[in-house]
Amino acid sequence: MFNYTDKTILIVDDQKPFHMMLKTMLTNQGAKNIHFAETADQAVRIANRVQYDIYLLDYNLGSGKNGVQLLDYLKKNKLIPNHALCFIITGDGTKGMVLTAIEKSPDDYLMKPFSQVQLSKRLKVATQRKLIFQDIFQSLSEKKYELAIQQCKEKIDKETKHRGLCKNLLADIYIQIEEFSAAETILKPLIDLR
Repeated sequence: MFNYTDKTILIVDDQKPFHMMLKTMLTNQGAKNIHFAETADQAVRIANRVQYDIYLLDYNLGSGKNGVQLLDYLKKNKLIPNHALCFIITGDGTKGMVLTAIEKSPDDYLMKPFSQVQLSKRLKVATQRKLIFQDIFQSLSEKKYELAIQQCKEKIDKETKHRGLCKNLLADIYIQIEEFSAAETILKPLIDLR
């Protein structure tokens, strides 16, 4: 089971009943430090003061920014620490919504309704994945793109279990530094395979 006891958690959702349900799930598993925001603007104000370990962002936040736009803003303004987990939560399972959410690279996304067990499992897997790529994320946060590329290539050679994720991350880095042909070389075989 995922260990929540030492984690600070920010839940961003415009529905109070969902706040309470999610808080109950988390406290039942040992979480003690849970904060809430109802809008993207409120979440930004909070994130400027406090860094969290887990960000649970609902996709639909009513008026203003949605959860994906909020995630993008928080990342661009370096308001999310490298070690933190960011999940997009949604009740909309349409292909377009899922692709939009994935495009902003959350650590994972959850479809409503979900169980306490599902939440815990997804957080555990995302934590393990984050640890594997920690050195790459650190290099990216320092804008050491060549080092991040080298680290990705090393992991592609060594990490058989996570080779696909490493390739996707490498393609993302190439896109970020506008080396589109290098990104296409990685992504085309993956797309053809699908």
